[in-house]
Amino acid sequence: MAEEDIYGSGKKEVNILKWTGREENNRKYWEKRERKVSGQELTLWWYRRKDLYTHYLLKDNEMINQITMDIIKHAKDGETIYSLAKRIGFAYSAVYRWINVLESYDVLHVIRKGNKNIIKINKNEIYNRCTELNKSVGTMEKDKVFWNIIKKAHLEVRFVQSTAVVIWTQGSYITGDFTDRVYFLEVAEKDTDSLKELFKKHEIFFTEKDMIEERPLVKIITKKSFAKERKNSLPIMPLQELVSWCKKLYLDSILEQLDELYHLNLKEKYAEIRTNR
Repeated sequence: MAEEDIYGSGKKEVNILKWTGREENNRKYWEKRERKVSGQELTLWWYRRKDLYTHYLLKDNEMINQITMDIIKHAKDGETIYSLAKRIGFAYSAVYRWINVLESYDVLHVIRKGNKNIIKINKNEIYNRCTELNKSVGTMEKDKVFWNIIKKAHLEVRFVQSTAVVIWTQGSYITGDFTDRVYFLEVAEKDTDSLKELFKKHEIFFTEKDMIEERPLVKIITKKSFAKERKNSLPIMPLQELVSWCKKLYLDSILEQLDELYHLNLKEKYAEIRTNR
């Protein structure tokens, strides 16, 4: 079973049974639909089973692109295509074309009233998957922005606690907080307000008290003053201070990593301390 090109050219055939063996065994779930979009006759093969339906549609690389992802991310229910195109910065003709394609997948519908084309969002499985993807990409982009801010900002700040562990161990020890994109940053009192304004400007989430769900998240800890070093262009608590912090919490595995990297002779010293306590 093959499918015509979704833009109606008929020049390309895609073997829709090649991706997994499940489709080959479930031909009865395929449903052929004819649609007319922007004056073109489209032949689409749809899954009637939700799991297979989603699998197929997200394999279509031509439907997933920067314009369609921006449409899904920014479209407001009830607004016109003209209004959306103006907000996301793409030409009206391009937005109109890709909205028609998304409409053919039931991601949204267009209500045509006179010279107005009004968008109605249908939050189906494809819409939800694309929204999740947009969120993940946005998180990664903010994460990069955050690290660049800290490298370039002329503020008295330094990474501490579990974030300092990852930096000092050069990634050989990754903490759960770091994996979850939660970073611990101390800031001098005089620079606290400036740091917060900088984060707000770049839409970086931060907290001084309780943890929140948004990521990346910076836990800001204010101090009057502190010592710091630079490692990989990042401001960080001195190594010996980190070692002391790890000892207080009995973080043996981290101490072993630091000892191996920096030859701190911690095995003997730490063993003596634990024996005498």
